[in-house]
Amino acid sequence: MRSFFVPLSRISLLASLVFVPVVWANPAPEPARVEFIFSGFSQQKGRVFAQLVCEDRGNKSAPIGLVEPVLGPQVTLKFPDRLAGEVCYVRAFRDTNGNQKLDTNLIGIPSEPYAFSNNAKANLGPPKPESTRFILKPGLNRQAIALN
Repeated sequence: MRSFFVPLSRISLLASLVFVPVVWANPAPEPARVEFIFSGFSQQKGRVFAQLVCEDRGNKSAPIGLVEPVLGPQVTLKFPDRLAGEVCYVRAFRDTNGNQKLDTNLIGIPSEPYAFSNNAKANLGPPKPESTRFILKPGLNRQAIALN
């Protein structure tokens, strides 16, 4: 009787070594494309400066900046692919005078158009972070933002 249990335990040990890594393996995160369509341009001048910042498990990535000239009623910015599940936000402004910075008045209020992801509105300062954040889903992540 004893000889029957020894080979059986060896078989179960071998099976667990073969099948357990397959069960524990995490699937590779799917790519997420990030695209923003900025609109609200009555004049075709200046450039749109935008910055995408993402976090994965609390670790912030370096901001990804893009610049596109305003040549029509809207500007589309396509950021490099990210990973699904990351938490991101975008901030943008329109440089109307070509000095490559967001101009402000004497008390620090922007004098050039600016916007945030989710069309979050600023009220006596920048919007709350939770109103600008979004979670990347697999595939295309597109937002339309009014930049007036």
